[in-house]
Amino acid sequence: MQILLAFATLWVAASGMAISTNETEPPEPECFGAKQIINTGEVTSAAEFYAGEVDFSIDLFKKVYADNGGIKSKKPQNVFFSPFSVHSALLLAYFGSAGETQKNLGEVLRLGETDKATAIRSYKATQMLHRLSSAANLTSKSYDLELANKVFFDSTEPLSNCITKVLSEEVEEMDFLKKSSESLNMINGWVNDKTKRKIENFLEKGSITSETRMVLANAANFKGDWQSQFKPERTKSTIFHISPSEQTFVQIILQYRFH
Repeated sequence: MQILLAFATLWVAASGMAISTNETEPPEPECFGAKQIINTGEVTSAAEFYAGEVDFSIDLFKKVYADNGGIKSKKPQNVFFSPFSVHSALLLAYFGSAGETQKNLGEVLRLGETDKATAIRSYKATQMLHRLSSAANLTSKSYDLELANKVFFDSTEPLSNCITKVLSEEVEEMDFLKKSSESLNMINGWVNDKTKRKIENFLEKGSITSETRMVLANAANFKGDWQSQFKPERTKSTIFHISPSEQTFVQIILQYRFH
């Protein structure tokens, strides 16, 4: 038995939406501490940043759960999503923002007093640790995990040199104005590649138009084998508690002497 998970999150910003290009950019010389990030790859201790990530995840879980009925709903629904993916994708928007937009995103992401340079170092450190973990797993192949963030910008939108330098792997220029269909296919191709062909047509036809200015995307794929495989003959029917007052029978798989 294997566990297979693939999902993608995406935001599309059209003209008229706040993407902060008209706001004051951070001073170019500082570049968010880019020199330290790129040249040394220093893993900065940022307890507040990671604590904020946990708070964001818990709050988002509560909100999504409540919006889907919660335990008081007559027909509660199962919900599966990744708060980490949402947080890391929105961080890219925060890194490229300034002024009121930066302030609002910082509050949403629970960054507290964490400055932008520290947030970027923490983000880059997380990405680096993921790459190291993936490289270490190449020999054992006990699992396959792919995480990726991308910002697709229209070529008419000016980007600061800081963003293109520090986040070179996450930023890609597109021509939404003249090549909407081609851009849609390229973004779908990126999602398809990062999810190991589990999600082929994430964006529907017409999702990208000549008015689109930015697409913020996150993709994730996980495949893992049980270290100790479950035996089909040990499947049984048992009670599952949907809520404190409602129960149903479900099929479960059992193992003994494993924890």
